[in-house]
Amino acid sequence: MSFTSSITVSQIFDAGEAGNGFAAVASEVKNLANQTARATEQIEQQINGIQNATSDAVQAIGNIGKIVSEIDTIATGISSAMEEQGAATEEIARNTGIAADGADKVHRQYQRSLGGGWADARLRRSGSGSGTGTFAASRASTQSSGRISCWDS
Repeated sequence: MSFTSSITVSQIFDAGEAGNGFAAVASEVKNLANQTARATEQIEQQINGIQNATSDAVQAIGNIGKIVSEIDTIATGISSAMEEQGAATEEIARNTGIAADGADKVHRQYQRSLGGGWADARLRRSGSGSGTGTFAASRASTQSSGRISCWDS
């Protein structure tokens, strides 16, 4: 357009004094065309900048989506591991309780057997040399044995 304006202006100048008004208008049109071209170029640069920013935003949102998906996978794995640990902890607690009960039972049986054995030893010492002492020791020993066999049931 500016090329056409230049040709027209030169033709108007050849026309003489009457064409001076037209030359001023043509010069103004040329200036406006140059301003429009610069403004169009600036708008194009701004549009390109917006498109680039939009592309970057879309890519960032895609990356965020991937990260959220990875976090979800990790959280699911952690939750599963916590459930397994909870079940294992319950099993350990149950087995510990069973072991403690068994240890307590063994301890009580041991204490009872010691008590019966001590009674046998006392009777043997007190009745040494007499038939009564031997009979009493035998009887105490039988009673101790009876107590031990009762604990097994």
